[in-house]
Amino acid sequence: MEYLATVLIGTLVGILITVPLGPTSIYVAQRTLRGDTRKGLLVAVGAVIVDVFYCLIITMGLIALVHPYLQNAVVQIVFSVFLIGYGMKMLLFEKKHIREEEESSGDANSVPAGEEAEDDSLPEPRTRFFKKSHYSGVLIGISMTLANPTLFFSWIAVLSFVSAHGLLIDSTVHKLLFSLAVGAGSMGWFLALALFVRNRRHIISDGFVKMASSITALVIIGFGVYFTITIFQHLNGAT
Repeated sequence: MEYLATVLIGTLVGILITVPLGPTSIYVAQRTLRGDTRKGLLVAVGAVIVDVFYCLIITMGLIALVHPYLQNAVVQIVFSVFLIGYGMKMLLFEKKHIREEEESSGDANSVPAGEEAEDDSLPEPRTRFFKKSHYSGVLIGISMTLANPTLFFSWIAVLSFVSAHGLLIDSTVHKLLFSLAVGAGSMGWFLALALFVRNRRHIISDGFVKMASSITALVIIGFGVYFTITIFQHLNGAT
């Protein structure tokens, strides 16, 4: 029963800390609207990896070993600038990609009479694309999460509350189970979000999808700018 309670509490904590809309949730919803649920969920996997990592090092009492690196201003600024750059990339090239997809879709549907569409070459490029997206999607999710300088302290506050109220047994096994359950709860939220958006994709116009892509890019840029300002504020406060 103790192990079950640990798993249930960890899952609940994972859901509650993920529910507030951040850059990852917004990105997952946007990619699902675009019909690319796989990419969105891969980004979610990257975010969950960081959450589980934070949970493990905090509950295991290893903060002193990683805190200088996780809270290093240079490291955080690099991730924040990456976030801004990725948002700019989405803003500048998303419409172009949508237009190219529409044109290629139109070309595929207009095959001349007497000719068959050649699709022998499709499996190989698709295979390469998905392999590449596995790494890039997860890395984007990791970067989005590490760019937030306040998330680490949020985890410290949440886990301090859990420990102070005796909701987490002080043993390595329970802490490991708890951290994995947090990841499961967090990923469960992202899956539910993607499923919700995907089930309603057919009633959403293409114009709204294009607008959502631009808004998502601006939101990601906004988070990157906010994180950067927060980092410099902390530096000014420290000096």
